[in-house]
Amino acid sequence: MSSASARFGPCAALAARAFVAQHCVRPLWCAGLFCFLYLCVGGSEGGHVDFAPRDQLEFGLLEYVKKSERVTRVSVERIVSGLGIPKIYEYFAHLYPAEVSAAVTEQLRIEDPGAVIARYAESGECNLCKQTIELFVRCYGAEAGNLALKMLPFGGEHTN
Repeated sequence: MSSASARFGPCAALAARAFVAQHCVRPLWCAGLFCFLYLCVGGSEGGHVDFAPRDQLEFGLLEYVKKSERVTRVSVERIVSGLGIPKIYEYFAHLYPAEVSAAVTEQLRIEDPGAVIARYAESGECNLCKQTIELFVRCYGAEAGNLALKMLPFGGEHTN
């Protein structure tokens, strides 16, 4: 791959918010006296692809979400988004009910659940919150890798 194709090659973007956004940015060239570089941004519904568990913990999460949400399939968006963080926490609370913190439970009722889980994970006060964020990041990283395989982003991949 030449340095020009790396600099001007396609890029991929992955962002997890309340949903999962996946985009491809491809360069378009025009001919003429001057060459300009235009960027074509292509959106996708990539967050709706099936969640593909890679180990027993993730298989358990898949089955838990299917049962709790009463669905027959689980998309990546149900796991790798802001809405997925509380669902992963619920899964760990289901697995380890003795480790559920009353303080975390109370905060989850009155604040944004994702922010509460992240705060308790960062402080180290809640093992379930820490496990939640670790599993979320693993799943997010796996989806970022899948996006790279789908888009071949020689110009880079951007995550947010």
